[in-house]
Amino acid sequence: MTKEELTEFCQSLGPVYENTPFAKMEKDKKEPTVAIRHLRNKKIFCYWSHKDNGDVKLAVKLDPERAEMLREEFAAVTPAWHMNKTHWSDLALGADLPDALIYKLIEESYELTRK
Repeated sequence: MTKEELTEFCQSLGPVYENTPFAKMEKDKKEPTVAIRHLRNKKIFCYWSHKDNGDVKLAVKLDPERAEMLREEFAAVTPAWHMNKTHWSDLALGADLPDALIYKLIEESYELTRK
């Protein structure tokens, strides 16, 4: 799954936009963290960042019980860095998560943050 595919999928969910809210703090990074937000309420529903080792992490908001279940089942699902770890999870792209599940989790995050 590429960043372009992620962006295209997120845009297909509804009126959204992307920005780089942490760019000023990430001066030393080659690529800043990209957040995808709802157009109406400006809430972030997912973001991805490049780690120093080259890995790409996608963060999504999930129901706490679902997040815990996924963290137990998949090593690629961990509490999100710099976010509320009860509600936000990092997904390691290119790991043991099927693309279909990643898309489903993005949809869930979109719905949770829509209001």
